[in-house]
Amino acid sequence: TLFPYTTLFRSSDKKQAIKTSDTTIYSRQRRSVIEYLTCEIKADCKTIAELLGIRSPRARAVLTKMVKEEIVVTEGSNRNRTYKLKS
Repeated sequence: TLFPYTTLFRSSDKKQAIKTSDTTIYSRQRRSVIEYLTCEIKADCKTIAELLGIRSPRARAVLTKMVKEEIVVTEGSNRNRTYKLKS
């Protein structure tokens, strides 16, 4: 082969590493959001993005996943949407 090191970096290994890392990152983000919402009651996407140090689209993805897991609920719609812990 032209590249003798290609066997060291198989694409399936990279995907697995990324997948594990994403899960760990999400776990930390979820914990931070839960702690914040325990104190502040409600927050919008922009506030959560600032809290986590990420951009709004990623924060929205995290919050959407938390809604699907029934950890948080939404109030309002579109620009007025806020999130709070499920009672």
